Amino acid sequence: MKDVDGTRELAITSRRVDGEHVQVSVRDTGVGLPPQQTDQIFKAFFTTKAHGTGMGLSISRSIVESHGGRLWAADNSSRGASFHLTLPTLEAHEMTTAGAPTVFVIDDDAAVRTAIQGLLKSVGLQSQCFGPRRSS
Repeated sequence: MKDVDGTRELAITSRRVDGEHVQVSVRDTGVGLPPQQTDQIFKAFFTTKAHGTGMGLSISRSIVESHGGRLWAADNSSRGASFHLTLPTLEAHEMTTAGAPTVFVIDDDAAVRTAIQGLLKSVGLQSQCFGPRRSS
């Protein structure tokens, strides 16, 4: 989004879907997502950043899917892109260990990590946040 002139907006929403899942959506007003990249961005080593590794979204999708969820992206009709993830609710999730499962939140932006952590907490999920490693 830093390449966009004018007002930049980031909207994070959550809602229950089909009674058994929670959907978290992150929408921005950045440069958008070209249609040909919608599926590519989740492939390992594909990156649009000059110094990116292309692993973040691939790993994120694997983690979400291993927890019975789904992660996908779409271009917004006006401008920007939306990322959506679904996870099973606690009622739908058969717990095999004591306590609620922990969701790992991985993002470069601390504000996004904090917002998603708050949304997960509001639906009864524990979370741990991880951001970029700081070099010393």
